Amino acid sequence: NVTALVVPDWKALAGRLQEDGGVGEGDQLSTADPRVTALLERVREEVNGTLDVWEQIQRWTLLESPLTEDMGELTASMAPNRRVVAERYAAEIDAISAELSPFRRPD
Repeated sequence: NVTALVVPDWKALAGRLQEDGGVGEGDQLSTADPRVTALLERVREEVNGTLDVWEQIQRWTLLESPLTEDMGELTASMAPNRRVVAERYAAEIDAISAELSPFRRPD
């Protein structure tokens, strides 16, 4: 199962939502906005349609801010620093993993 931490391109996202009539110019968007999650879910489904099953994104969560080199989340070559990202976003990663675990405790 593939999981992902997603940082939206807010400008592109707002443009696509405007095209779809789901947002007005100047509307403030956030990761908590259901219009954002609905659009990104549709995009995930579109992308997954082009991938083999083992490559498809099963679960994802949104991050408010992009990863940065200044915060140590990216290396000098702009590759993710997996250790730093794993530490900084441990709660988000754990939440995704818990959703996928076949050993989840009942709620």
